[in-house]
Amino acid sequence: MPPQATPAQRLAQIRIVIGLLQGLTLYLLLDSPSLAKGAALFKALLATAVFMPTIAILSAGNLRPRTLGVWLVACTAICFGLGFHAGAREAKSAQSFYLWIGELGSLASLANLLFILHALIASGDADRRPIASFATYFDITWKLGTQIALAYLFVGVFWGVLWLGAELFKLIKLTFFANTIKQSWFWIPATTVAASVSLHLTDARAALVRGARTLTLGMLSWLMPIMTLIAAGFLVALLFTGLQPLWNTRFATASLLIASAML
Repeated sequence: MPPQATPAQRLAQIRIVIGLLQGLTLYLLLDSPSLAKGAALFKALLATAVFMPTIAILSAGNLRPRTLGVWLVACTAICFGLGFHAGAREAKSAQSFYLWIGELGSLASLANLLFILHALIASGDADRRPIASFATYFDITWKLGTQIALAYLFVGVFWGVLWLGAELFKLIKLTFFANTIKQSWFWIPATTVAASVSLHLTDARAALVRGARTLTLGMLSWLMPIMTLIAAGFLVALLFTGLQPLWNTRFATASLLIASAML
């Protein structure tokens, strides 16, 4: 008889299957001739296919079954509803540039919303109460942030390896590998599977995430005084210049929000 898979191995298999199904779903959506790419329904399905499986991968093995089920249903409703609303709004704009900017803005806003909600739910579930302790919020939020950053890095290196392989084959006049990785039926599932593998590895190797988080916080602690001095100097300067020069720039809100996020 073959050896039984351990819980960690089963969890890895579940996450990889979720990533594969996500990639196949995105491929079918993006290559479907029957769905209008600007339609509200398409945006709703796209938002759901992008974010819901990712939340499922992050939640599997970390949330209790009841919390996991309720959160996945709620996540699906949020993604579908906000995606549909964003698609309906963007459909009113006739300029493709604004459609592109609006789509990126909608996805970024939804990603931020889901990140915050998932951190709150995972922290509460870990502490077994609706409002968790600050230490739990801090630990889980930084863990999630570090996992996502490492996942982006892993996927980037993954595609760097594939690109290098394609270039090597090109040197001997073989282009089949380069042509294959450009096909949507390959690169979409490959990317989602690579992301699911990286999220599993960072979840299973807690020491790796903890070390990366400690390094990141250590570097940021050195930058914090500099940013604090800059912000304090800016606020003092406002007392002498007034707000009018700030508002005349027409992009003051974005700059101030970025500064707040940096702090």
